[in-house]
Amino acid sequence: MVINLGDLFQHWSNDQLISTIHKVEVDEKVLSLLENNEIAVAPERQTIVMFCDPDANQTFECLPNCGPAKYPPIDGKLYVLGRIKSTMDFKM
Repeated sequence: MVINLGDLFQHWSNDQLISTIHKVEVDEKVLSLLENNEIAVAPERQTIVMFCDPDANQTFECLPNCGPAKYPPIDGKLYVLGRIKSTMDFKM
């Protein structure tokens, strides 16, 4: 089982829990079979996704047992709005 933690968990844990970049990759063996026309489609995979947002009125700051804070406290609403803004500002 793989659990991808979000950036807020990294902020909250003072980098003790690291968030990952979401990516979907095809296994190299399957990719080779596809490239060599040995199979027409990759096998199905099962994924269960759950998204949750922080409480808009909750302040998130470094947990007490995670050492000196690397990040300033932030409330849930500002955090979510900042993430949306960074997504909307992305240019290809």
